[in-house]
Amino acid sequence: MRLLRLTLENYRRFEGEHQIEFAPNEDRNVTIIQAQNGAGKTGILMALLFGLFGVVKYQEFNIETDTQDILINRNVLKRESTAHARVVVEFTNAGKHYEIERTIQGSYIKGRVSQKADDIKSIMKVDGLMKSENTPEINDIMNGMIGENIRGFLFFDGVKYMNLFKQDHKRYKKDLQEIIERMLNIDDLDKTIRIIELLESDLSKRTASKRHESEKAKLLSQQRELQEDKKEHKKAIEDLESDIAQNEKRKQDIEFRLEEMQEYADILEHLRTEREKRNDKEKQLGELQTDITRLASSALKKLLVEKVGKDIRPTLEDKISSSETLDKALVKSILDTEECICGNRVEEDEKRELESVLSEIETGRQADPDYIYLLKKMYDDMHWNPDDPARFADLYVEWENAMDELNSVIFSIQEYEAQLPDEIQELSDERAKESENLGSVSQRIASMEKELKDREEKLDDTEESLKKNEQELDTINEQIALETGKQNEYGFYKSTKKNLRELREDYLRQAQEEISIKANEFFQQLLSEHDKKAFERLKINEDYRIEAYDVNNSEVFQQLSAGQKHLAAMAFTMGLTAVATQAKSQFEFPLVMDTPFSNLDTPNRRRLITLMPQVVNQWTLTPMDTELSDNEIDAFQETGSVGAIYQLIKYGPTSRIIKHESLDYLKGGG
Repeated sequence: MRLLRLTLENYRRFEGEHQIEFAPNEDRNVTIIQAQNGAGKTGILMALLFGLFGVVKYQEFNIETDTQDILINRNVLKRESTAHARVVVEFTNAGKHYEIERTIQGSYIKGRVSQKADDIKSIMKVDGLMKSENTPEINDIMNGMIGENIRGFLFFDGVKYMNLFKQDHKRYKKDLQEIIERMLNIDDLDKTIRIIELLESDLSKRTASKRHESEKAKLLSQQRELQEDKKEHKKAIEDLESDIAQNEKRKQDIEFRLEEMQEYADILEHLRTEREKRNDKEKQLGELQTDITRLASSALKKLLVEKVGKDIRPTLEDKISSSETLDKALVKSILDTEECICGNRVEEDEKRELESVLSEIETGRQADPDYIYLLKKMYDDMHWNPDDPARFADLYVEWENAMDELNSVIFSIQEYEAQLPDEIQELSDERAKESENLGSVSQRIASMEKELKDREEKLDDTEESLKKNEQELDTINEQIALETGKQNEYGFYKSTKKNLRELREDYLRQAQEEISIKANEFFQQLLSEHDKKAFERLKINEDYRIEAYDVNNSEVFQQLSAGQKHLAAMAFTMGLTAVATQAKSQFEFPLVMDTPFSNLDTPNRRRLITLMPQVVNQWTLTPMDTELSDNEIDAFQETGSVGAIYQLIKYGPTSRIIKHESLDYLKGGG
């Protein structure tokens, strides 16, 4: 299968029609879709799922209900009241050209946005000819081509699959078991076993002794209660897992941001200290300015009264008596003239001038540096004496020193900021806060992990009780079968059920071995030459735990670095899918990787960039703009494997898809 083109119309952040044409051939099989944070890269992945499979509930992205995520662009909905989103995916498979178009309707009524998730219009064309307009039929065709059990693995989420490598954690081992069983269609065997159990149970409905009927009724009642308890525990576990996953994602985001800033840790620490000094100095200056203003206030009022006409002094004195400060403009007017403000003018002029004076007094404001300088000029040039001249002089000297210190601190801050990239400057103020957040999130995770462990233990106890209950029911059913002469039929069902369960276990063990072999092949391709000498192989053991072995056959999983674990997660994903699709030499489906370089250092990033185009059929990656530096771009250019380059740019609540002809357009942050 090879993706050709993705067309979006009014889909999520993408208003109007947009297109992405994927890398065209085997030699240039890499498509890069760089995105700003929040620009819609996850929306691109969701669009592929929607177009290919008609999926509206996205388990891959922790969106479980149709109403959680509105696919239709909200701007269009609000403007037009009713609108649709359309996604078209074109691809080739087995020499044929496929085109699937999906359309979903929505409305905006009385401030409420809704969409008709149960009414998706679908069209499929094959080699340009209409194949079907029936959504269930199209879904069946796609599930036959790319089974529902593996489609989630077309989209590699490093965070999701790194969790599978958390050793000795029951939840993640169960997740891994469920993933493997789902991909290998174990459900078919389980359904057969359940059918046999129903046939077996039907035998016991025949006439039996009252004692056996009573015992069976009691056991069935107990079974129902235990199943309700199991259901409750599983629901609580699912809720806790969801909360933990969200907090772990938040934790990883914080760790990534802190890691981004680590290179500049010393500068950021100096910057934080200097900014604290600046805040302290600004606070000190504010207090000094307030003290100086209050000290000068009464003397200024007296001087102002002396400068107005005698006829209006009583009115002015009464008005300014309740005012704590005077406006800077008034102080400046006193400073600039030795003449009486209004003493020699006609009465109307005096009234107008008085009204102006009173108005300025009413709007008197907090002192600022210019105001303090004016006061000092009056003190020096006019021999004006405030109420406490010595105190005024001391306060002014203290204020002037504080101003010099503040300017020095500001200059120091500017010097430190000049040493930081713009994006780090934006994050620097949050460094201390993010460190606190990391501790808080870690505590929440630890608390929920403890609660989860308690729930899991209760679930284990309940499942053990159910197992015991089942054994007791088997004994009763066997006795009833004996009483009714159906022991041979019962024995057949019981042995068949046992054989199928053994077959199930054998099949899973064989699959684990095959997955381990495939995963190890990919892992060895992704490792550096140095690491290949250190790590011999990956393995999934019978307890669904991922193990890594060195050349001495010692289990060394805990010694893997975060980057090596990330590569191991990729190798496992590819190996698992290879086994499920019976792939031989390479990964036969397009692989889409979200934020592909997280947890990888520069050498591992370059190795991944070099090897992945050779390992997979088609590679589409959606890195953040901060994740695709010039180093990664140079590495891609050296491979010559990039066939399509796009950039998602935010424009307020919408985004645009920009196509580039060269990776050079993305250099220097794009």
